[in-house]
Amino acid sequence: MRLTVDRTEGSYVLCETPDRTILAIPAETLPQNLPDGAVLEYDGTHAILLEEETLQRKKALSERLSKLFQK
Repeated sequence: MRLTVDRTEGSYVLCETPDRTILAIPAETLPQNLPDGAVLEYDGTHAILLEEETLQRKKALSERLSKLFQK
């Protein structure tokens, strides 16, 4: 399942699923120092940071914000 890190709260990382559900996952089961907005592939026990997809997502968001404030 593909997840996007929303935020960290205490010992949990809150992640958003494609259907916009929020999952609270124990931080110790995920890679360390995940930034907000990171994209993960998660199988219920293991997670892999999808670096290329995370960079693409951040670039797209940055471009959208740039367009918003240029108007």
